Amino acid sequence: ETFSNASVAREFLSANGVKHVNSISPAGEVFDKTDTIPQRFGLVLSFGAWCFHVEPSVYLPFVLAHTESGARIIVELRRGKPQWEAQLGAALTQKWVIAESQKWTRVVYERRP
Repeated sequence: ETFSNASVAREFLSANGVKHVNSISPAGEVFDKTDTIPQRFGLVLSFGAWCFHVEPSVYLPFVLAHTESGARIIVELRRGKPQWEAQLGAALTQKWVIAESQKWTRVVYERRP
């Protein structure tokens, strides 16, 4: 099992038809730029980082500014942080819990219009 391996993640996403893969800092700096960067993203993934080690409020304004209505945001939300869940719930619609562990809950959120 890999942990935080950007090459494996890019390979997996590419094999599944994802054309634009980027890493973005909380300040909005884009790393690993592809040839073109869409103005809005339809999918945001964060496993074991944002919403697990990094409070949702750090990236949430950027995510809201750069996702389209209906975009899916999938995160591993750290257990025992009800205020983090509240931050996400105030801005996004929770759709499904798709996995759980002792330390996190993997949640699919949807960007509201």
